[in-house]
Amino acid sequence: YFERHDFRGMRALPGIVALKVTQDSAPPPRMIATLLEAVTVSVVLDLTTYPLIRHDEYVADLLHALRPLRARKFRPHWIVLEEAQHFLTPNGSAVWTALHPMLAEGGWAFVSYRPDRLVSQVLAGLDQCIFTRLSEAEVTQALRETTKCTLEIPLANTPRGYAWLCGQQVVQLRPSARRVPHIRHLYKYLDAPMPRHKRFYFRDERGFLDVEAASLFEFLQCLRTLPNESLVYHQERGDFVRWVEMALGDGILADHLRKLTQRPLADEALREALLQRMATHYEELHVLR
Repeated sequence: YFERHDFRGMRALPGIVALKVTQDSAPPPRMIATLLEAVTVSVVLDLTTYPLIRHDEYVADLLHALRPLRARKFRPHWIVLEEAQHFLTPNGSAVWTALHPMLAEGGWAFVSYRPDRLVSQVLAGLDQCIFTRLSEAEVTQALRETTKCTLEIPLANTPRGYAWLCGQQVVQLRPSARRVPHIRHLYKYLDAPMPRHKRFYFRDERGFLDVEAASLFEFLQCLRTLPNESLVYHQERGDFVRWVEMALGDGILADHLRKLTQRPLADEALREALLQRMATHYEELHVLR
């Protein structure tokens, strides 16, 4: 289970089912339990557009529906609850009432930027912890008092790019390349202007055309009127793929454009292929926003 936009792009990975949640409706918990029982998949559930006042009740109902499935088939093997401080508050919640009987069984992962705001039994029941830089003194105090971890230095002094494993060993994090786009980052530059050093500056063999694109929307508009010579120039150099991958951070769109470089496209055929691929991607992101 996931609660943030970041994970919606995971639908592009094999074995992932991203269930749609709207402002008015969410998948019935019993349906999710039936899906997990019948098919070996991972389910991503994004409640961002669902009314906040209904989150607690809905997640609690979902945990109640999953409990008998876990007892019979040990599914799902892991339940990941992001922004856990919203659901597991010290003053009690419907989610904590549903989760409490299942906590000792394991298979939980809680993600939170304020673990001190979690119910103390959750912190005390953790087998493993990974801590990154956290500056609030209350966080360090709560972790020292509640978890099994020993923190030798304040978390605020943790170097960027490093993390404490159970508070006993600091290690450098070396994440592998992102396999899905960072959705919120893609939204950021869908229509809003990018900083100048990230914009696309169109050229041809003679130099700069005095045309620039500050967003994906502007890029699409430029594609419609640019001279064929400029399109071919950038396509042959791999500039479009490089900009989408490095400036927009959109690996999926970059892969699509990379495939176009392997086709013998030129002039208007190249323009139409670029427009079709990028416009379709733009609309997909626009609908998700």
